[in-house]
Amino acid sequence: GLLQGLLDRPEGIVRSYLEWIDAAIPYLTRRTDSTLRSLAYGGTYSVPSSWVTRTRFPSRVEVRLADRGRDILELRILCRIRGHGVYRGFRHLRGA
Repeated sequence: GLLQGLLDRPEGIVRSYLEWIDAAIPYLTRRTDSTLRSLAYGGTYSVPSSWVTRTRFPSRVEVRLADRGRDILELRILCRIRGHGVYRGFRHLRGA
């Protein structure tokens, strides 16, 4: 969900972790808003640096979807999702 949220932003860029979480919320499983935000915030730190680039500024961190992250979302390269197996697209994860 975090990568999908970045893909939806212009040029795959968000200006802060908060903006990244807001972009990802529609793609995360249905839970209470506070639980989603807490889980998503923790998840921002676990996204590999080969999938996103982070640029620090004095008061924020800008996050940009890297080529490898885009390739994963567009199914050009294989990726395993812990607890789900091989990533086959967002719809498959949601069971749609």
